[in-house]
Amino acid sequence: MATSSIPFLKRFLAAPQQVGSIVPSSRGLARALIGPYARHDGPARVLEVGAGTGPVTAELARIICPQDEIDVCEIDDDFAAVLRERYFESGPLADAARAGRARLLNQPMQAIEGEDRYDYIISGLPLNGFEPPLVTDILACIQRLLKPDGTYSYFEYAAARRLLRWSINGKTRRRVTQVSALVGDLIERYEIDRQLILVNVPPAYARHLRFEESKQHEA
Repeated sequence: MATSSIPFLKRFLAAPQQVGSIVPSSRGLARALIGPYARHDGPARVLEVGAGTGPVTAELARIICPQDEIDVCEIDDDFAAVLRERYFESGPLADAARAGRARLLNQPMQAIEGEDRYDYIISGLPLNGFEPPLVTDILACIQRLLKPDGTYSYFEYAAARRLLRWSINGKTRRRVTQVSALVGDLIERYEIDRQLILVNVPPAYARHLRFEESKQHEA
């Protein structure tokens, strides 16, 4: 097993619903998730949430421009320690961190203040493992922090919500059904693009959403 997968596996064994997988996302999935940012023109502010051990962080570090700013938010202390050592202290984001253009936020994303802060939000949070009120809170926070014309990108494993609904019973099934309804409504209303990444364990969709219409209605 790759060294980068070992801390991920340990955290999965400790909290499988919160981590969501036994291995980090593949490079192909990470590159699909950062696609909208990779194609941007001009200065951009990026927020990555649920970074884990950093497969998406590595891709962001590879393409960050001198005028860009990147915040990486990871609530788990062990994962945050890996990210700090691997990317921020002496790694590919160290220069940007010293210049104040890259920050590691070891906190819940709901603690990030302000609104309309980011052009791109990229999430690795396993929403299917969370309780519905927390999912609602996270999605509201994403819409608060994202600029009106910004893009929210996240992934979910192919057919995961459908399979979970049929493979579990009782209270857990009700939870997954409620989360599926929340996520499904969001996809139906706001998805602008998606890619199926087969070279991932398991295969996953990279989904891209834009809430511009909803924010215009709120204004």
